[in-house]
Amino acid sequence: MDHIEFEKDLIAILLVVESIHDKNRLLYKYEEIKTYKRIQEPIAFYTPYSIVIAKDFDPPSVKDDDASRRTFLNFDETTLSILTSPYSYGNHVEVQVDDVIFVGHTHGLENNKNLKSFAIFFALRAIAKASVILSYQEMSKRIGTAIRCEEQRASYLNQEYAKLIGVIQQHDIGVGANDSLNRVPNEDNVKEPATLKQIYIDLQVSGEINITINNWLNVSYCLPHRSVPINCPLDIDHVVHVLSNAEQYLKPYYGLVLVIDPSALLASLPTDSSSTLNTLVRHLRSSYSLSRLSIETSIPLSQIYRLTAHLIFWGRAKIIYPIHDDNIYIISPDADISKQGVLSKMYKETFQNTSNYPILQEALAEYSDAITFYDHISRNDNETDLRERLQCVE
Repeated sequence: MDHIEFEKDLIAILLVVESIHDKNRLLYKYEEIKTYKRIQEPIAFYTPYSIVIAKDFDPPSVKDDDASRRTFLNFDETTLSILTSPYSYGNHVEVQVDDVIFVGHTHGLENNKNLKSFAIFFALRAIAKASVILSYQEMSKRIGTAIRCEEQRASYLNQEYAKLIGVIQQHDIGVGANDSLNRVPNEDNVKEPATLKQIYIDLQVSGEINITINNWLNVSYCLPHRSVPINCPLDIDHVVHVLSNAEQYLKPYYGLVLVIDPSALLASLPTDSSSTLNTLVRHLRSSYSLSRLSIETSIPLSQIYRLTAHLIFWGRAKIIYPIHDDNIYIISPDADISKQGVLSKMYKETFQNTSNYPILQEALAEYSDAITFYDHISRNDNETDLRERLQCVE
């Protein structure tokens, strides 16, 4: 049976400004219209004891695949300007019209010669959950805060505003004001639209952003409901709440395991990232508890908790019980262990140079019986063999 590959919640990203001499004005918008395509559902291996778990937190309505996007296309620039007009400064904004919801955070500009306020708005499908809306509002706040700082430091927004207005006026002269609905400034000459376009693309691809405003301030944020693949029927609002407050749920006897390669994680960290996080990643072992990590790294346990919660929120790690000799490991009943499955491919890439268990199925054959991990370890195992066994369980 095939299924529909649905778009994410995000429809468009907008830059709205309020000038000293004019009302709210839509300065820029970026949207990308795609058509849905049907893809063949991958063949999965199931045992008689398999547990079927829902993979989607919030499956979109199948009655009308693209209704919210068509609704958004019906809004002209004047309407969008009115809908996003600020009622007050420094607050989250949320406006719903039919099946589209506009969310953002308005920033006031004090003592500015041209602009009174501005906001980055995200147009979302109205079926987006409350936690998703809040995440986009927080992202808008962070991006806007960086833009406002650069405006105070180097008049960044005023410069971009002047360039955008110039491009729009040239467009109006060339094609007529009545054909100005889809005006897109030249992104080679204007930094802000290129930045907003990149934000949109990054959110659609990975659900996270890591951008630099005016080649100076770094802004990083992720949508937790996109960053962490949790295959369980929990409500998405509850999941985001747990992820956002993960530090409160951590215990000293928990362990931590990365879900990406450590070197790739270290390479992706910003230049101004915490050196303590770098130390934690380098000392991380699947057999260590958080309390032992604190001892091994000389990092206070409270800070270990904060760093762990950060890695979990960004989907870079997951909580486990540390791998220990007394633990018993068995095959998960809903695991896809077919030779064409994702796990088999990951195993082959990870253990391509091993001669002990060249394929996943051979490695898992040892875990058919409920015996302790210690009983899996052979007396003839050297340090490399033991490390491979630990990595296989990871």
